[in-house]
Amino acid sequence: MNPYEDLYQLPKKFVFPRFSRYFALSMSILLILYSIFVIFTKLNEDSSAFMKIVPFLIAFLALDSLSRNLFSLNSVHINDQQLELAFLAKKKITIPWLRISKMELYKGKAKGFYIFFTENGEEKKHFLTMQFPKMVEIINLIVYLAPHAEYDEFIKSLAIIPKNEEN
Repeated sequence: MNPYEDLYQLPKKFVFPRFSRYFALSMSILLILYSIFVIFTKLNEDSSAFMKIVPFLIAFLALDSLSRNLFSLNSVHINDQQLELAFLAKKKITIPWLRISKMELYKGKAKGFYIFFTENGEEKKHFLTMQFPKMVEIINLIVYLAPHAEYDEFIKSLAIIPKNEEN
């Protein structure tokens, strides 16, 4: 019996922790509203420069957090036909397995992976962050379901390739 048998049972759905996502969204909205409240009710010409700058700084940071949570990857759906990447405020991306051409590690500031695929005759790429839950399991499923694609050495080292029972 293969110890990784349950890894390859499909369909699978991976979701970013809901509490973390919705808590960050609600705190961002509350901070933006509070900053607006302070700007319009508490600030006047006698306020110090520090008191005039802080609400704008807080609003900026809250807007950044809000946009990151709305437009970052929320869930990954994997089935026999395709890889589906869903977001809260962005159109979902559906990638059939045969259209995946390459996957490689991104070595920049934010660690993650690029998936290269073709859509309507043009090559596109999408970034998957390492912070997403169970990313190693997702990578293993991609390698398993798209064996024709090109993978770099790091991704190959993460992959658990099931051995054929007949060999």
